[in-house]
Amino acid sequence: DEDVLWRIHPYRETVDMFLFDSAGASYGGNGVPFDWQVLARTDVDKPFFLSGGIGPEDADRVREFAAGQSDLFAVDVNSRFESAPGVKDMDKVAGFCRTLRGG
Repeated sequence: DEDVLWRIHPYRETVDMFLFDSAGASYGGNGVPFDWQVLARTDVDKPFFLSGGIGPEDADRVREFAAGQSDLFAVDVNSRFESAPGVKDMDKVAGFCRTLRGG
């Protein structure tokens, strides 16, 4: 939510990076999208992972978001990249990475 800076402030000096994700009904992956616009309006000033319901179809959106975020360190992808529970489909991952790189 809009309170992201207030919520992360106490940890700024003790963490190496942040991971921004969405809360869901259960622990772990919920496929709930994170509102990236909160980060677009925030100076995190620390490397961060982007997470929260990111599937193969989100590559262009992630790429556009990443263009304005010098602190974006990594993207956490979800189960829509899997061919079986817990098994990533590397063709989907590779395609996603190509799109992120602009290829």
